[in-house]
Amino acid sequence: MARWQDPAGAVLHALHGNSWGGLQVPILGKNADGGLIYGAQVGNNRIMPPSERDRYVENVFEELDAPGVWFDDRRHGWLYFKPLDGARPPALGFRAGAHEALIRIEGRSAQVRLSGNHIHAIGGTALAFVGRPEAVRSPLYEYHEHLDQAALDLAPGPRSDAYPQDSVAVDNLIHDIGQIDRQAAGVQIAMAARITVDHNSIYHVPRAGINIGDGNWGGHRLTNNDVFDTVRESGDHGAFNSWGRDRYWDPDRKEMERRVASDPRLPLLDAVEPTVMRHNRFRCDHGWDVDLDDGASNYVIEQNLLLAGGLKLREGFARVVRNNIMVNGTFHSHVWFADSGDVFEANVVMAPYQPIEIERWGRSVDRNLFTGAAALVEAQARGTDAGSVAGDPRFAAPAEGDYSVTNAALAARIGFVNFPMHDFGVRPARLKALAATPAYPLPASSTTASAPRQGAQTLEGLLPKPVETLGEQSAAGLGTASGLRVLSVLAGSGGEAAGLRPRDVIIGAGRDGQAGFRPVAGFAALQALLAAGGEPELQRMRDQARIVVRWQR
Repeated sequence: MARWQDPAGAVLHALHGNSWGGLQVPILGKNADGGLIYGAQVGNNRIMPPSERDRYVENVFEELDAPGVWFDDRRHGWLYFKPLDGARPPALGFRAGAHEALIRIEGRSAQVRLSGNHIHAIGGTALAFVGRPEAVRSPLYEYHEHLDQAALDLAPGPRSDAYPQDSVAVDNLIHDIGQIDRQAAGVQIAMAARITVDHNSIYHVPRAGINIGDGNWGGHRLTNNDVFDTVRESGDHGAFNSWGRDRYWDPDRKEMERRVASDPRLPLLDAVEPTVMRHNRFRCDHGWDVDLDDGASNYVIEQNLLLAGGLKLREGFARVVRNNIMVNGTFHSHVWFADSGDVFEANVVMAPYQPIEIERWGRSVDRNLFTGAAALVEAQARGTDAGSVAGDPRFAAPAEGDYSVTNAALAARIGFVNFPMHDFGVRPARLKALAATPAYPLPASSTTASAPRQGAQTLEGLLPKPVETLGEQSAAGLGTASGLRVLSVLAGSGGEAAGLRPRDVIIGAGRDGQAGFRPVAGFAALQALLAAGGEPELQRMRDQARIVVRWQR
């Protein structure tokens, strides 16, 4: 930066500090000491510090040093361009202006159909069905936002018709997108109703292939899509992802439980119609194949082929998951509400369930096929799957992508019904000839229960355990699988006096010379700190917020 004379107009691009997509920060100039002056951060997920490593800056005059590089001097109205291989600039010159979207359709009565497109090598999202916030009753925009229950508009559905509805994205080939905005999706849906996403091929993307940003207003149908090679440059996400931070949302989960107990209508005031996900093929090797996050509610998920990461349900209400195949994957249930009404039945799972802080198991988790007997025993010990079975599903031809269950006797016992294995993705011949397909994994052996992990240890009245898995990391909203998750706190202990509670994660212990906190990598660091006496400070994460507490003796 020292040689940048005037970087005003440049932009810092970076991943979120927790790798939850990307963000952009305008650069306004330089301080007297040579540091950069930043403007307000623009983030498509959540405002938070940018990654210190995964970042770059564009549009600095002094960096005009290679063929193909350009600099937009907006203050004086000049565009500087270094031609490729010494070639001259175009004879007709350049056309000024930047295009956020190639095609934009606005209006209150359009019925829009997007079909047969090949969209690739673009900076952001390929197709977006996005309404206006003024159509939402009691809208919320950030994870930590909330409204008092007394202030909620209790009328169901939208406030106005300023949102996309009854529109279709069908037979589109989408790949290599999000080259600037890492929060991009192949298809993005937010503040919309009854959007059909059918027979699209979506792959090689930095984050989700298909994303639904809220519960407003449901009724979507996702069918016959082929979505794979996803979450390549981010984390804690899925090939399909959705959120549900709707009007009743509160970052304190106990407060949400209290609200819904007092008024069971709340979860479906925005998600008024069920979203149906039927007969899709999803693969995510860096997260979950299907990730319903942060209260996403009112879903029917059936006849889907999940090739790697399994399925996650976090919080939320009224989700029905049935008749899906999870190749080498399983069911990830995270921090459910007491009366979620969730159903998980007639699914084929190939690894032990991975629950995180589940006290009540919804309406039904039963009649599933486990490929390992130990995994079934483990599930039954937690109180689920009394009518489930274990055995070899005898997939028809995994190497060719055919995971049809040929063990008819086992399938009949749980009510599983085979579904077509190859009618996924784009159908037009010209696009099908260009489209890639996912790698088909061979079934892995699943004869054991969950892999052994470090157990909990009592430390002066605390019962913590190390955060070891992506699921534990995700449930706590951490950037990495690190820290100590508190399972219980002894009454009268120093931890209770410090305000620690179950579900807290201790991520820092003891300040270093820079007034920051030393990361807690395991028991030893915390044990040594407490053994030293005094009243040390701890940094803990609760409801995805960092707070400093002091241990009390």
